[in-house]
Amino acid sequence: MLTAIRDFFSIRGARESFAEAQRLYGALGAGDRITMFEADDGHGYTLPRREAAYRFFGRWLKGAEDSVPEQPVVITPKEDLVATETGQVMTSLGGETVFTLNRKRLKQLAAHAPAAPGDVRKMLRFEPHTGALEARSFGRLTAPARAPLGRRSRAWSRPG
Repeated sequence: MLTAIRDFFSIRGARESFAEAQRLYGALGAGDRITMFEADDGHGYTLPRREAAYRFFGRWLKGAEDSVPEQPVVITPKEDLVATETGQVMTSLGGETVFTLNRKRLKQLAAHAPAAPGDVRKMLRFEPHTGALEARSFGRLTAPARAPLGRRSRAWSRPG
């Protein structure tokens, strides 16, 4: 989890959520596969949190924490990103919206579709299961009894 102490979302809520997730991961034998990073800043995906993400994903995807500094990013000017004259599909295309354009495109595609939507099961050769379902147990996890959620969150305290 990449969190900010001064975010408009409560850091306390983030800490409580992490503690709960950490208990679940621990019960599954994967307690080392979840981490939380707190930055002393506000909302956003700031450099300290991005670097923490690089370390985490490097550890789990490359087998070693990624400590290479983030390379500078060149931000493309807004004007170069605008795909229509005004930057807005609706005003540039005479009142069209993404939804109306997609609806028109669907009609075009449907005219040339190999099968009607009702024939999808036939195309996939899907046959629904018949008979009773078989349920198998793959084990059981047990945890100590705890107070209901509403009371538990007020009773927790952070060590230290």
